[in-house]
Amino acid sequence: MSRHRAVEVSPEASEAEPLLGRAAREIGHLAIRNRGTIGGSLAHADPAAEWPLVAVALDAFLTLRSTRRTRSLSARDFFVGPLTTAAAPDEILTEVAFPAAPAGSWFGFCELSRRPGDFAVVAVACRVARDEAGSCRSATLAVGGAHGTPLHVGAVERILAGCRGEETRCAKRQTPPPARSTPAATCTARPLTAGAWSRCSRGGRCSSHSERRSTRRERTRRDPRDPARRQRSNDRARGGGAATARGLSAR
Repeated sequence: MSRHRAVEVSPEASEAEPLLGRAAREIGHLAIRNRGTIGGSLAHADPAAEWPLVAVALDAFLTLRSTRRTRSLSARDFFVGPLTTAAAPDEILTEVAFPAAPAGSWFGFCELSRRPGDFAVVAVACRVARDEAGSCRSATLAVGGAHGTPLHVGAVERILAGCRGEETRCAKRQTPPPARSTPAATCTARPLTAGAWSRCSRGGRCSSHSERRSTRRERTRRDPRDPARRQRSNDRARGGGAATARGLSAR
């Protein structure tokens, strides 16, 4: 089975289905991604994990093998409960097949977590394919963390059929809450679902909570050796007088 990091940096995987690499970047920390595998995550069946969510969203097919037989089943039938799958006690997961992204398609991935690297409180993955006229040809959406298993929202294709991404039109087509989800998870999943679809309709991707925090840290991090920063620190220590004088002379 491929490791998380291998999928994250694989140009072949990103070209075939960009959602795979996007989801892989959200898994734990680098040490975890270097050692964990897709098959291990799927077999573990944590409802808040990224790979079960993506597998359900894209309707991946899983191959199970034992000494008696080899069989394949849809990821939407594989997860039956928290940390519970349809695999028999003597079966192991040997292969996972994700469908390639159709031409003219976009994806969205939103994840809410308390800290970077944590399991998601709620996550949403979606894939939208549009025709030559720009209308929605097919769509799939799944929610993770809202129930004991990743939930495929089957009504989304009917709701979004023919939609071209107009905010006023799509706002009226409220996606129903995931079946069997808890009220608290539903309240959290709704804005994430809307955000994921909004990014899909514009041909973009969603930044996760952890990614936004990392971006802010990178934006605000400054080199302590920067002369301008040292000068500003000295100005503040002197009460700002030098900064004011410097500003007047610059004008």
